[in-house]
Amino acid sequence: MVKSIGIVQEGDAVLTQPTQSFELPEEVAEAREIVTALHAAADRAALVHTFSKGMGVAAPQIGVGRRAARRRGCHRPLEPVGSREIGNER
Repeated sequence: MVKSIGIVQEGDAVLTQPTQSFELPEEVAEAREIVTALHAAADRAALVHTFSKGMGVAAPQIGVGRRAARRRGCHRPLEPVGSREIGNER
């Protein structure tokens, strides 16, 4: 089911490789694009499953070997990119 919504499956090499940090502010545009893709993946996952305690998705789970994640079901969404957060108006 999650494969059909674009979530990488166990066994894919991207899930076992180290992730690459962003050089901010130089790569802020790429970081924002990845965060947008993470929002979309989280939205697709929420359409097919109810996450009663919240959920999260990391860039490798959408096939991107960068250090970024998105979580839902808390007071405010968090998009950590490396050791910093970037704003993403939604």
